[in-house]
Amino acid sequence: MKAKLKALLSVPLDDAQVHCDSDKPADVQGLTYGQGAEIHLGAGQEQQRMLRAAL
Repeated sequence: MKAKLKALLSVPLDDAQVHCDSDKPADVQGLTYGQGAEIHLGAGQEQQRMLRAAL
């Protein structure tokens, strides 16, 4: 997942931690959430992000 995000965003993500199916986005009424070097994808969002990137 990190490699796909790195290619999509064109930014280095060497220190990033990606959490799939995370509850954190729901805590802030969002689909994804990022803070510092952590990226939290809500349930089902990994597939949605990759589909949108392909379009």
